[in-house]
Amino acid sequence: MDLTHLHASLMRNAIYVLLALLLVLISCEKEDPEPVKTTYEIPLNKSIVKDVTPNSVVFQYKVSAVEVSETGIYIAKDSSALAPAAVSGALNVAEYNTKHDAYSVSVDGLEPYTNYWYTVKIKDVQGKVSYTKAAGFETAGFNLAWREGFSGSIESKGTSYETLYLTAEYADTELNRYAVSFGGAILNLVAVEKKEGSDKFTFVIQVPKEVPPGAGSLSVYYGSRKIFEDGLRIEQGNVFDAIKVSQYEHPYNNLAYYKYNGKVHIINLNNRYRQHAWSPSTKQWEETSVPTPEELIEGMEGHEIDGKIYFGGISKRGFYVGQTYIGCQERIYAYDPVKEEWEFYPFYSSSNSNEFLRPNGSFVYQNKLYCIGRQLRVVDGAAQEKVLLQVFNPADKSWEVVMELQSATWGYKGIAIQGRIYVVAAEEKDQYAATVTFRHRLYELDLASRKLIKKADLVIDGEERGSLGPNLFEYRGHLFVYGGKSSIGYYGAGTTGMYEYAPEADSWTEIFPTNADIPSQNSFCYVIDDRIYLGLGLNPSTYKSRGIYEIKIK
Repeated sequence: MDLTHLHASLMRNAIYVLLALLLVLISCEKEDPEPVKTTYEIPLNKSIVKDVTPNSVVFQYKVSAVEVSETGIYIAKDSSALAPAAVSGALNVAEYNTKHDAYSVSVDGLEPYTNYWYTVKIKDVQGKVSYTKAAGFETAGFNLAWREGFSGSIESKGTSYETLYLTAEYADTELNRYAVSFGGAILNLVAVEKKEGSDKFTFVIQVPKEVPPGAGSLSVYYGSRKIFEDGLRIEQGNVFDAIKVSQYEHPYNNLAYYKYNGKVHIINLNNRYRQHAWSPSTKQWEETSVPTPEELIEGMEGHEIDGKIYFGGISKRGFYVGQTYIGCQERIYAYDPVKEEWEFYPFYSSSNSNEFLRPNGSFVYQNKLYCIGRQLRVVDGAAQEKVLLQVFNPADKSWEVVMELQSATWGYKGIAIQGRIYVVAAEEKDQYAATVTFRHRLYELDLASRKLIKKADLVIDGEERGSLGPNLFEYRGHLFVYGGKSSIGYYGAGTTGMYEYAPEADSWTEIFPTNADIPSQNSFCYVIDDRIYLGLGLNPSTYKSRGIYEIKIK
């Protein structure tokens, strides 16, 4: 075979091979119906992500140079799930928004603080499909911040701390998805709520009482992500400790008290032949068998004037003097602790047993006993009830009315401090469900004009406070109001609240107990040798208290 024929043969064979390859290619194209993925013009150089919240996103985009039959967006946390060959899941179908001349897609149900990937699908009228390159975005956070006006510090309130508040534009209300810490301590997230009328969510956080005071960072976690951190100072607030120093071992129902010779004296009104005295210096008890007038009432307090203890004013009702019936007789009782003898001074007497004089409280000023009481007398067949401030002078045994007080007030207590007389009134604050709560009004008594001069109201954090029948005592020139009945009626309860009034500033301060199980009603509270002692009566749950405590104000 010559070279010419050889060359022609090789050419024919090459043409056969090319034709065969072409047939194979044509055959493969018929077996794979997938359209050619072209790229349409979508302006991703400007983000199509228009609005992101913690749980939603809005997209807007335009498509040009093609007639669209379907378009929408796929979203996934993993970008590989959006590869054209692997894309799956529900398509978030877009709608044409004539206002913006663009396609719009809204996607809800996302998780906050989370990275997502998206791709845009476009299908033209010929059925050809195109996907944009996957791009990412992150859902928004809650925008947590301290509640407006927060100073960055809280104080202890006795057995607890002040409550912390954060606000957020958005929030997940499932508490178990959060963790709150301060230093190494875990704090209690008690609520994430959006109150009616508010445009923000509130995070309510409580600090356990075991957390020690100090400075540090408060951190809030959502899952494993830290979503808030800022400095916080926890400080020791105005508190008092109640340290038990003795125990009253005798059975009792009702007690009266007085302070004498550096000791606390306790009159057991259920055993009218028994008195007990407790010495703070020796912690020892003494017992005296002395008959006690039956007119003394629970929680009544006696006062020393020139070596005698005076109780009053009070009424004895329904008895005879010889053949004469006495329905009501107003009296002052006096006890001589040296002679261990009682005596009384009778004043007004009436045959009408409906009349009475019920004591609210008493105090000593310039060696005279001032008594506040509710008096009822029947005049010309009509009952007349008044609240009176009266004074008894032991020097001449006189008994006279100083002034009439507001009768609508539930109760009064008075005290003399550094030459001034203060009167604390318990007024009705609210009444609901057969329950009455109280607020205090404080006055300074001007004896010359016989007028009450109003002082600062007892208002703490914008809330009126008060109780019925509290203890009043002076400590280092300030007035202290402790305990009493915070409410009476169906939901009646005692309180261990203590409030300090500073006359020089005409202001109140709240002091919190570190021990909640201490006496609150019908108890004594005396300052002896610059130390404060509190005891007996009832605790806030109205159970009898047998303990005597030393109060240490920090």
